[in-house]
Amino acid sequence: MTQSEEQLRRRLDEAEAEIGRLRRREQHFVAAQRISHVGSYDFEIASNTNDWSDQLYLIYGHEPGAFMATYERFLSMVHPDDREKILSVHQKALAEVSAYEMEERILWPDGQVRTLASWGEVVPDAEGRPARMVGICWDITEQKATAEALQRSSQRFQQLIQSAPDVVLVLDDEGNVLQANERLTSVLGWSPTALVGRPVTEVLPGGLVDGRTTALRHDGSDVPVDISTSRIAAEEGEVVAAFLRDVTDRQQAEALALQVHDAEVRRRHALEINDNVVQGLASIVYLLDLGRHHAAHAAAQHTLQAARSMMSDLLLEAGQAGELRPGELVRGQGHVGVLVERPPEPTAPRPGALRVLLADDADDIRLLLRLNLKTEVGFDVVGEAVDGAQAVELAEQLQPDAVVLDLSMPVMDGLQAIPELLRVCPGVRIVVLSGFDESRMKDAALQRGAHAYLEKGQAISALVTELARLFPDHGLRREAAPEDPESDGGLAFDNDMVVHELRTPLTVITGMLSTLRDRMDVLPSATTSELVQAGLRNARQMSDLLDVVSDARHASHGQLPVMPEPTDVGALVRSTVSDLCASHTWPPVEVDASEGLVAEVDPVRVRQVIANLLGNAVRYGTRAWVAVRPAGASLEITVADDGPGVPPGREAELFGKFSRLGRPGPGMGLGLYISRELARAHGGELTLRRDGRTTFVLTLPLRQEAAVGPR
Repeated sequence: MTQSEEQLRRRLDEAEAEIGRLRRREQHFVAAQRISHVGSYDFEIASNTNDWSDQLYLIYGHEPGAFMATYERFLSMVHPDDREKILSVHQKALAEVSAYEMEERILWPDGQVRTLASWGEVVPDAEGRPARMVGICWDITEQKATAEALQRSSQRFQQLIQSAPDVVLVLDDEGNVLQANERLTSVLGWSPTALVGRPVTEVLPGGLVDGRTTALRHDGSDVPVDISTSRIAAEEGEVVAAFLRDVTDRQQAEALALQVHDAEVRRRHALEINDNVVQGLASIVYLLDLGRHHAAHAAAQHTLQAARSMMSDLLLEAGQAGELRPGELVRGQGHVGVLVERPPEPTAPRPGALRVLLADDADDIRLLLRLNLKTEVGFDVVGEAVDGAQAVELAEQLQPDAVVLDLSMPVMDGLQAIPELLRVCPGVRIVVLSGFDESRMKDAALQRGAHAYLEKGQAISALVTELARLFPDHGLRREAAPEDPESDGGLAFDNDMVVHELRTPLTVITGMLSTLRDRMDVLPSATTSELVQAGLRNARQMSDLLDVVSDARHASHGQLPVMPEPTDVGALVRSTVSDLCASHTWPPVEVDASEGLVAEVDPVRVRQVIANLLGNAVRYGTRAWVAVRPAGASLEITVADDGPGVPPGREAELFGKFSRLGRPGPGMGLGLYISRELARAHGGELTLRRDGRTTFVLTLPLRQEAAVGPR
């Protein structure tokens, strides 16, 4: 092959490659037009020929290449009302040899009207005269319809704003006011134009949150309002519309209805207490003043029976729990003593006296035991302990002959203490004196090493008799006091931890009256007065316990009242935690509750729930945390601890009546049940959350819709 032939072959190859590249570019161009729905044209002015892309034919409603696209054919497809406008745009561009853009309507073969947007330019020849018109166009029919619908919607929205009976604020995403209606002036005293451009927090300090909140008038006064919000598409984009309704009149009506209902509930409650407890206790005091001690004792028994009748419907639901194990009776704190008399100064034991150590967390029970035993010949109370651990410590130090031991106590319960007492003081005799019935706890106590078991509420003579049986060589005896023929011989309750809590004040009242009846002639007048006062104080404690039972009963009927009012929940939580820690000497509790979050709640009832939850947290954990935070249209109060948590599979029992899950601690097992019902009475909920801690979540709506009647 000659050199010229080789050059020719090379040029042919290069030409074929260039043709391939052009074809690929054309394919890419066609694909791009198809995907973007954009068509193109190239109109040669001199020959009146127009090169349309396939996509442009489709935009005009025809198959590609269906006709010769002359300028006249193009004009025939333009809507008659737009032809003059199109001719004017083209003539101006040809005269100026410039670019142009326009919007025109076209007619499809089936009569459908479509709207196109076009952009093009006039291409000159070598002498600067118009030679070609090239450009692109795309179908904007749907976009045009959407824009028109949006404009109509925006107009309707403006009409709605101005005619709405509520205050309407239009906000951007940053919370700044874009627009307000005239209602703003009559409700809040602001001029609509004066608020434009300002942050909404100037009228809503708590922010824009759906529900009940407080708005500020222009003069700084408060207005209770209900807020509802929605996002709306407007000409300037998506905005937030907030509707504020003044609820001053409605709130006053709701408050009045709640007050009337709560007053009725409290009245019924007070009448029950008066009829069943107060009048009975008053009769006892009058009988004591007259010196009719036997009749006073009988009246006390009747009063206690009446109190038990008030609780019977709830106690029957307690059921029969399994035997309690060591450690499950540990109380979070001891019973609060009501007597002001101090124990006598320690004296040297009388020769041959039976040396007794008293271990009970109830100050009044220990006082009764001490007063009775010290009036008996042959007894010497050598020490008193308020919990199981102190009992073991004193037993090791004092080496008593006998220990009178309660079962439910702080730090270490009686079942835990029994083997420890026998270890540090070999030969000691242990008499369990407990609020639990024999059928529940006697076998467990004897198996742990106790020598006798007595129920609280029996006559003191039963304890003396039992000690005499255990120590026959001491010659202990007691002259039996004459029994009141109307007396039932002591207290009798159904089996349950609830019974233990209720029995303690009842036992104190009965024991003190029995002591007054049997020992009035040997007790100093000051001690007699203290015993009467203690009886009344324990009656008030009994009344507090009945309040809990009454709450539970009302809750079970859906009649647990709440009295909501605008409340700074963060401040309420902080003060509640501070008061609880101070009054119970609890370790510090970490609180995350910023002030300024205002909600409609009953502050007394919320304090009650926090006290229940925090009491559990401190009792079962070494650290506790309390937090308050907004959660959409609600707020959450969380109380957490690092304790062992709820046993798996037993979550369903947690909020039941009398539920304790076999755990140690005081109480009747009604705290969580009442707390959840209080949350629901507010329109909220109380739940357990597992997040690495034991966390209870109290959810309360920012917009109050409290249940005040049967649900």
